[in-house]
Amino acid sequence: MREKKRYLVAEGILEGSQKADAEDIKHEVIHSHKRMFGTYGLAKAGIMFLKGKNGRAIIRVNNKELDNLRTSISFITRATAGRHKGRSMLVKSVGVSGTLKKAREKYL
Repeated sequence: MREKKRYLVAEGILEGSQKADAEDIKHEVIHSHKRMFGTYGLAKAGIMFLKGKNGRAIIRVNNKELDNLRTSISFITRATAGRHKGRSMLVKSVGVSGTLKKAREKYL
């Protein structure tokens, strides 16, 4: 049976109210989720990043793992790699949708 998916839109904010780009968000979400739930949890979630804009990223995730993803996102406090390494960073969930089209219309 096919697994159902949800589309979570996340926004990254760096210190000084500067917006993080989608690559920074991607790296921090994967790092945080892997640190909390391990490699198996990361694979089980089926996380996939889609194009984002304006400091936001769309993340596709298995609907049963949505709460785990939100939990791991809430623990991101600092950028661990990239050009913003060591700076304070906050990633927050903007919204969740069942379809990609609605996620883009509502939250991007």
